[in-house]
Amino acid sequence: MAIKNQLPKKYQKRGLFYSDTSSGWIVGQDQLRNKYAVSDEAVALWHDIRAEFEKHAIDLVVLAAPPRPLFVPKSALDAVGMPLDADLPALQDGFSTYIAALNATGIVAPDLSRVAQSPLAADYYFACDTHWTPMGAAVSVAHLNAAMGKGAIDANLARITSAGTYDEKGSLAGVVKDACGKRPKTETVPAPQYAIQGSAASLLGAAPELEKLALVGTSFRIVTNATPTGLRMRWPS
Repeated sequence: MAIKNQLPKKYQKRGLFYSDTSSGWIVGQDQLRNKYAVSDEAVALWHDIRAEFEKHAIDLVVLAAPPRPLFVPKSALDAVGMPLDADLPALQDGFSTYIAALNATGIVAPDLSRVAQSPLAADYYFACDTHWTPMGAAVSVAHLNAAMGKGAIDANLARITSAGTYDEKGSLAGVVKDACGKRPKTETVPAPQYAIQGSAASLLGAAPELEKLALVGTSFRIVTNATPTGLRMRWPS
């Protein structure tokens, strides 16, 4: 792809970009940064935040997206052409240490970087979008449930009984389009349906008592025509 100073200005802080046309995989230089150092101040804040949630009888859990470069298929690693100083084992170790520090403060957080060594890795991230796929989100939630003592990972995934499809929106495909004038082919992936389904009447009538939770993160947004209630939520990425 284009060298850094040939990229549109809004992308220059994220590049260089490394790509493989055969597999479609694109990795930005910003995704190779080992940015998971944990300071004493951060640990103290985590303790205080968890304690505050505990006062309200709420379990604080964290679902942190693992480093995306760990999920580049082995068959595409050489072709992507990442720089020689790209240290993927150090990236994984940094993330795992970060997750262990969270767990040490009493905050439940599964180490999702371990998915990269499992058969589930292939469908976890899009090739040309920085977000995890709908299946990646489902796998992440299955690991979170297991970390919370709510069933084994395989059992949690087995609860998904149907799937639609989803077209990626192309956060990295957009870089290609803006830099090269042509967008890569859109990825279409399975989209597991794992929400609890109910009738519209149940929104106004009696509903079963469910576990209360606080959902905090990024990429939550209101869309007026997304659902009958006008609400669409997306897992943090």
